[in-house]
Amino acid sequence: DEDGPMSQIKEDELEAWLSSLGMSHYVDNFLNNGYDSFRFIREINSERDLIDINIEGRDAQKLMSKITKIKALQLQPRQTGQQHENPHSMDARDGDRDDYGV
Repeated sequence: DEDGPMSQIKEDELEAWLSSLGMSHYVDNFLNNGYDSFRFIREINSERDLIDINIEGRDAQKLMSKITKIKALQLQPRQTGQQHENPHSMDARDGDRDDYGV
């Protein structure tokens, strides 16, 4: 049932996320258009999708940037695999040695 406890948790997470961005006033824009969880928010692919739910201008740009980052973070572990084993391997761009003393 859509109004059960899990639905409320998802809505609370959405509201907390928007609040952290200073955009809690857009909660109803998302909820009234079926974006009641991050699973659905990840389906947003462009600012046009946000404009369609009456989020425009800089707010749409900021939200699209955050949504893009959420998508990237979720894909990163699966796509990069073992790259996370040595966090310093790509950090020394200026030729400095890393913490391994090499």
